[in-house]
Amino acid sequence: MKWYEKLLYWGFCGNYWGWFHAIAGGSIAKFANIWLTGWLSVYVVFVVALIWERIEFKIECKGDLEIVKKIYGTIEKYCYDTFGDIILAILFAIVVVL
Repeated sequence: MKWYEKLLYWGFCGNYWGWFHAIAGGSIAKFANIWLTGWLSVYVVFVVALIWERIEFKIECKGDLEIVKKIYGTIEKYCYDTFGDIILAILFAIVVVL
């Protein structure tokens, strides 16, 4: 599979929690847009998404790559899932502030 096929399948279509990240990204952007400009609100969503993914790694996987392999199958799938979460949050943030 090519990288964009993996991102589509593992990052978006096979990502069961992607909807949560999308809704959270849009909601955070809408809230931040009360005080900040549109693009700054999107940047806030980007930072929050990165922090969230780091917390998720520490809590869900206990910071252990072996646990990542047990949960996701491979580290590559985990990376595509993580990138998918971040991209969905940012895309919905952009849609909300436009």
